[in-house]
Amino acid sequence: MLSLVVMVVVATSTLAQSPASELTKDAERIRKGVVSYGVGHRITATLKGGATYHGAVGMLDDTTFQVAEVDLKRVVTINYNDVKKVQDDYGGKNIYGKRINPRTSRIVVFSVLGALFALIVLSIPKT
Repeated sequence: MLSLVVMVVVATSTLAQSPASELTKDAERIRKGVVSYGVGHRITATLKGGATYHGAVGMLDDTTFQVAEVDLKRVVTINYNDVKKVQDDYGGKNIYGKRINPRTSRIVVFSVLGALFALIVLSIPKT
């Protein structure tokens, strides 16, 4: 009788646990994004804890993917459930050693060019 109770408890606890390979809705969205980029594509992966990894996509798996991290100079395995967002490409380092988002760089460049253009147009004398 005791062995039957133990078997039922073990079976119930095993069934109650979700499998490790199950992805959340957000993790599935991240996985689709990484798969669409493909192996070898340069990405920036931001984890839920705040850490960021910049590098080329390596091996793709059902629950994890690998990034050949350029700053650490090693391959990092990342679980899709731990990722907050994935961005296309990564920028160079600024003077403080932090990587700049390429989108931010483009916004700054176009803003400066627009301001210079406006300054030139406004400085032309009206006759």
